[in-house]
Amino acid sequence: MRVFIILLILILSLQSGTRADYVRDFEIEGFSIGDSLLNYMTYDEIKKELNKDNNFYYKNKTYVSILSSNKIYENLEIYDDIFFIIKSKNDNKFFIKGIEAQLKIDKNISECYKKQKIIANDIQKYFQELNINEIKFDVEKSELEGGKDKSVRYIDMPLPNEAGEFRVACHEREDTNLLFVIINSKEFMNALHN
Repeated sequence: MRVFIILLILILSLQSGTRADYVRDFEIEGFSIGDSLLNYMTYDEIKKELNKDNNFYYKNKTYVSILSSNKIYENLEIYDDIFFIIKSKNDNKFFIKGIEAQLKIDKNISECYKKQKIIANDIQKYFQELNINEIKFDVEKSELEGGKDKSVRYIDMPLPNEAGEFRVACHEREDTNLLFVIINSKEFMNALHN
């Protein structure tokens, strides 16, 4: 249990004393919403990732989730992989709009659910004054057809005034289960919901 509290503290390490823009105040593996991806990857590395066929595009292809560079991947301390959501066009600074950190859970899916709940509880405790309520839901099996997932369970924690969102997700798969800790910016969330 303490390991996950320490893990969460590392995930959500406070960068500034103010809480005016909650999602920008926290980082995952040293990355924060609003940072330029150019601080961590070269322009050519980003362009190379943008040109890959396996990228996931959101909402009219305005936003894209790309994988980190090998240099970043090799230096991850907590997670097994990390993805960045950026605008797919008209953003030469490649500002980070969302961060998706992935952890492989080799045990059964119930182990993923336990870790998911611990992280969600810790996020709620950290933002106790905001009275963040979690929204827990499973994706219908019919919506998972064609993918690798056998089941998906989300815990969403939207911040007040649509200031962004934390999401902790478990993806059950045949080979290994995946736990995602996600931070989405206000801008990205507004684009998804409009």
